Amino acid sequence: MNKVVSVALALCVILAAGCSSETDERSVSAGHSDYLQLNMEKTVTRTDLAADGTGSFRKDDHVGLYIDNGSEIVYKELTYDGNEWVPRLRRQEFGDGKLTLSAHYPVVAGVSDAAGERYGFSVAQDQREAGFQASDLLVSQVVLEPEQYQADLYFRHAMHRLRIELSGNTENVELAVRSRLGGVVNLLTGDVLVTDEGFQWIDPAKNEDGSFEAVIYPQSAAPFRDNDGTLLKIIANDKVYD
Repeated sequence: MNKVVSVALALCVILAAGCSSETDERSVSAGHSDYLQLNMEKTVTRTDLAADGTGSFRKDDHVGLYIDNGSEIVYKELTYDGNEWVPRLRRQEFGDGKLTLSAHYPVVAGVSDAAGERYGFSVAQDQREAGFQASDLLVSQVVLEPEQYQADLYFRHAMHRLRIELSGNTENVELAVRSRLGGVVNLLTGDVLVTDEGFQWIDPAKNEDGSFEAVIYPQSAAPFRDNDGTLLKIIANDKVYD
């Protein structure tokens, strides 16, 4: 879904909501019928993305994986060794029935078998450097039927990415994005919920082409329609536009 907003300096804002990522497939234990064969498509280290949101796995990337057999949820962490995801997982260890696989990337600290349903996650307020990548979180879910061993996990962004394009010379332009920063993510379903009541100003990352990008929580647009609901603040030529 794209949304365009016009403001001073011929500002164009494009909101990419929950964009999906498409990359080369990577298989786990291909050719071993007793092992789960997992094809994962995702992005490079968090928000290391092309303009369309795509990317690829790299060696030593880590993925968190929940395996739910209907009566028990087991948590595993898998590492891409450049050829396959390890450790390899035998399907029989998780039962013969239907399995729900829920993956997230990157692996987050402090999760366990029972902690995935309400993971507290905050986007960075300063996203001009490492904070931009640290604010991205990818999730995926797939269901394996009984006797099924192969699963394709297509990762999507749990957060939204706001891209801002300015016309003219942007060399001395400063920009801030108004948003809530904190919430919770259900790592089993990928659902997100904003919990912060107040708004903060985010310093977005600036791209080589002069555009700006910020990772924000999915949230209602209603507050931005209010009198005090400014979405953007632009400082140029000693003037503030909001």
